[in-house]
Amino acid sequence: MTALVAGNLEKMRNNGMLMRLQVEGPLNQYQNIASRESIDPEDFAPYLEIILDTDNDGIVDAQDNCLLKPNGPDLGSCIAGGSIGALCTVGGVNLIECGAGGFCSMNQEDAYPPQGNSCGDACECEGNFDDDLDVDGSDASTFKTDFGRSKISHPCTNADSCNGDFECDIDVDGTNATQFKRDFGRSKIINACPICATDPWCVY
Repeated sequence: MTALVAGNLEKMRNNGMLMRLQVEGPLNQYQNIASRESIDPEDFAPYLEIILDTDNDGIVDAQDNCLLKPNGPDLGSCIAGGSIGALCTVGGVNLIECGAGGFCSMNQEDAYPPQGNSCGDACECEGNFDDDLDVDGSDASTFKTDFGRSKISHPCTNADSCNGDFECDIDVDGTNATQFKRDFGRSKIINACPICATDPWCVY
C-alpha cells in the first residue's frame, strides 16, 4: 500500500485517487486530483512511502512477527481448535471459525517460549529444532529423545536442557507432544517454518 507522509499532501481514499490539499487561507481550502494531466508525479515522490503488509492483517511487515500468516487486527489465524491455520476474523476464543477449543490470533500472540522471541504463534514451528524450515522425522527423533523427562525423572535444567519443553515447565510431556504434532509435516514447500532461532529456549 502507498501512504502519504508529512508534507503538503493529505492522505485520502477517493476511489483510489491521490488528492493534494490546496490552502489559500484558513477559510479557503480545496482538493485537486493529483493526476498526470494536472501535476507532475515526480512532485509527489518526496511525500510517498511504500508500506508493505504482505499478509494483509493490518500490521506492516516491519513490525509483523508473522510476515506470511495473518495475526493482526484486520485478519487472524486459528492457532488452536479443529481448524488450526484457518483464517479468522474474531480474535481470542473463537469456536465458530476455529472449532472446538478454538483460538484466533489477532494480537500478534507470542506465547512460546514464555519470554517470547518475536516470532508469532500463528507461524512459528516450535518443533523445528534444526532450523531448516520444516518439522520432519529428524525433529521427531530429537523430540522423542527427551520425551518423558519430568520434574522427578531427569528434569530439564539450564545445564541439561530439553528439546520439546515448549512452555518451559521442566518436563516434556503429552502437552508438548500435542504442540509438536500441530506442526509436524510442515515443509519448505507446504507452509514453511520461519527462521526463529532461540537459544536458549528456556531459562530455568
